[in-house]
Amino acid sequence: MAALPHLVQNGTYEQPSQIIAVSSLAGTCPLPQTTIYGTSKHAIQGFFLNLARELRISKPYQNRVTTTVAILGLIATQQALSTTDKSLHFLAADVRKTAQAIIAAGVYGQTRLFYPYFFAIIPLLYYIFSPLFELLARLGN
Repeated sequence: MAALPHLVQNGTYEQPSQIIAVSSLAGTCPLPQTTIYGTSKHAIQGFFLNLARELRISKPYQNRVTTTVAILGLIATQQALSTTDKSLHFLAADVRKTAQAIIAAGVYGQTRLFYPYFFAIIPLLYYIFSPLFELLARLGN
């Protein structure tokens, strides 16, 4: 928040200043054994998506500062691949393509980016089928 006056001063309607926050699908869809991680990612999404709305309607900031939240799925980083089951590695997105997508979303003022793009359907499926997921989780214990 302390940076907003500086961002406004340097942003214009034609070329607004940009805030890009990186989050995870775990902040949108709760996953087993990721409570702390998922909570922190949920907080990032909540804060920056609300900030984006405020910036759009507040006169001093309107069209001079944009906010993008990148909600990432599995990305082919060394750490992610070393901690993920090998059967899921085919879902991992390329690191460079991920970075390019995040930058493009920021440049074009996109409020929310799901990447890889096909992960955008997962929150909808999760909320439709969450009772089934919970039942399966109980049966697994």
